Amino acid sequence: MRRLISFLVILLFAMEFAYANDAVLGGKGNTVYPIYDTSVKMLGENVSIKIVDGRSYIRCEFLFINTGKSEKLMVGFPAYGTLPVTEDRVGFEDDLKLYDFKAYVNGKEIPVTIKKGLEEEGNNKDDMYYPNWYVWELEFEENEIHRVVNTYWVKNSYDSMGGQSIDYVLRTGSTWKGNISYGKITMELETVFDPQDIVITNFQDYKDNENIRLQVLPEEKKLIWEFYDLEPDFDIGIYISNLMESRKQYLLSSTYNASKEMQNILQLGKQAYNSFQEGELDNVLKNIREIEEYKNSEDRQISEYALQITNWLDYYRAKVYLKKGDIKKTEYYLKASGILEDRNHYKLTELYKTSGNMDKYMQSLKKIMNGRYSNSALYPWAIQQFNNLPESIKVKYNMEDKIETTNDPTNTKEDENTESNKFTPEKDFSARSFVFINMGIFILILVVYWNIKKRA
Repeated sequence: MRRLISFLVILLFAMEFAYANDAVLGGKGNTVYPIYDTSVKMLGENVSIKIVDGRSYIRCEFLFINTGKSEKLMVGFPAYGTLPVTEDRVGFEDDLKLYDFKAYVNGKEIPVTIKKGLEEEGNNKDDMYYPNWYVWELEFEENEIHRVVNTYWVKNSYDSMGGQSIDYVLRTGSTWKGNISYGKITMELETVFDPQDIVITNFQDYKDNENIRLQVLPEEKKLIWEFYDLEPDFDIGIYISNLMESRKQYLLSSTYNASKEMQNILQLGKQAYNSFQEGELDNVLKNIREIEEYKNSEDRQISEYALQITNWLDYYRAKVYLKKGDIKKTEYYLKASGILEDRNHYKLTELYKTSGNMDKYMQSLKKIMNGRYSNSALYPWAIQQFNNLPESIKVKYNMEDKIETTNDPTNTKEDENTESNKFTPEKDFSARSFVFINMGIFILILVVYWNIKKRA
């Protein structure tokens, strides 16, 4: 037990150091904008970001109308990655460049150049200033409409814990005349995801804005932001954590070679995981049962390792029982595998809904919406689930007045005795604090969990 806690304490400090110093910076998407003020208005913006193998493939489509007299504009956005590496980033593998950048106007590709040495003036100033830009010209007659498309790809930022960040600069859209009439930004991940694994960065900056809506669609592998009549003063981004993968790599590492028993547990853990990937469900359960036999070993190190491996594999055991149609065991092992890191709320909530257990489904939604998870994608996902419920169900569970806006579930009409217990997230929440806090909870609960299981 001391060995595991020591490892986790070291991991916490390593994570703090990693987030502060070891993050490798990548590129980001950007809303095209004019270098100087203009009478041209952005009618619409439709952005698709496909996240594949550490890269983001971006397609941006913009619709503009000239509300004034004819004019010629120089438009574009900063050519990040075209300056020498700064002294504080020497030794890192940062890559902020935009690859394969292309621009189209009304369906026709146009030449794009990198203009260097721009002065800090017009819209290229303050925190948006960058000396080098990708630029092209747009000519507008009075009331003329142009459709502009940009395509490119960037390498995502990532950290030493395996997490990656995907960012899209939206606030540059405020430099066009008036508000943006309509916009849609779609991020598509590689696989079906657990909303609790995704931090919505900058969410506190716009969650109260009634003109923007966020949809979290795990089974479709998408997050979609839609907005109307908006002058954006914020950017959009997500951080995809990889705690489960880090835990797997730690538990299945070859460093556990102190004894034959430890090696047996290691091999059984690998076999169980591989059997699950290959669809050999009965072998998964057989391997886990064999690991559990080591739980009562008189050697403390062996029993602790067996407990850790079993707890990690409980998630896959739950998925096995779900495929076998055993709802009670699925629920039990989802709870067991999630207790250490306060996880699996999405899986449990979906299980309650699909198995028709509306009492537990509503309880689970309410727990998520009360605010503790408000910086992960789990939070808006729960809200959209709630908003899609028939009014009769909301009335039945006395929750018809619980949410006043789509984006702010903390605006609830609750009794005073429950309001005082509500968790209120800090506005300056970061992905680092999200992981740091959850790992701290992991250590605390692990001590309790270990003692309970040892007595079982």
